[in-house]
Amino acid sequence: MNVNEYISSGVLELYCAGALTNAESAEVEQMARRYPEVNAELNAIQNTLNTLAQTHALTPPPSVKANIMKAIEAESSNSVGKIKPATKVASIWGMSEGMARFAVAASLILFVLSASLAWYYSGQLNNAEHELASLKDTYNQSQQQVAVLTSDNDKMKHNMGMLNDMHTVKVVLNGVPAHPGMAVAVYWNTQNKTVMLDPGNLPAPPQGMQYQLWAIGKGGPVDAGVFVMDSSMHQMKDAGEALAFAVTLEKAGGSPAPNLTQLYVMGKPEGVSL
Repeated sequence: MNVNEYISSGVLELYCAGALTNAESAEVEQMARRYPEVNAELNAIQNTLNTLAQTHALTPPPSVKANIMKAIEAESSNSVGKIKPATKVASIWGMSEGMARFAVAASLILFVLSASLAWYYSGQLNNAEHELASLKDTYNQSQQQVAVLTSDNDKMKHNMGMLNDMHTVKVVLNGVPAHPGMAVAVYWNTQNKTVMLDPGNLPAPPQGMQYQLWAIGKGGPVDAGVFVMDSSMHQMKDAGEALAFAVTLEKAGGSPAPNLTQLYVMGKPEGVSL
């Protein structure tokens, strides 16, 4: 067998695929050292495989190579005293033994690449599923934020509409002698009787206590609702009749009647006499 026949026999591809025995591999390495043409072809095959691997950036699990080598070793041990795999292929398909060995090598290489591609695209699919789930979470969070902003915007429009209504009057509730310097603003619409409150500069209530607004009419004080201390405007209960407004400190949740010993601020609409 001359050098060209040796190169075209497929043994170099089998060597690169790791499908040769130690003795056969040693023979290939000896031929590569002896003949520059064999060495050049061997380097070309190895470079081609390296380029394919780098192009796809594949990292198959260790089990792929281990399973392939086990299969090769099992086939080699079972072929002692029998016809070699390449000889079997050649006899079945009517090709030369060299071509058959090349076909075996090509099949092994394609198997490795197929397994690697399957592993790679499986990882890509998992990544895509994670990204889709993350996008869904981001979308849901955005929808929640939009809902909050829409609610806040609607509330602001409602508040501005009431404050700008010509029937809305501002009632300033000033601190009583026991609480000088305190101030709360109440906005009362004399037509539709709606009430809004700005907590002003009331101090934070003690634990378990809450401020309560009262609308004082001819029949006495009427509960107008409790409120928390923050910087926002509070929608209170409607006040059908209000000669004055007052704020007392009550137990959390409010009381049916005001505790006058805990009266903080009080005021009446302009032009109204008690």
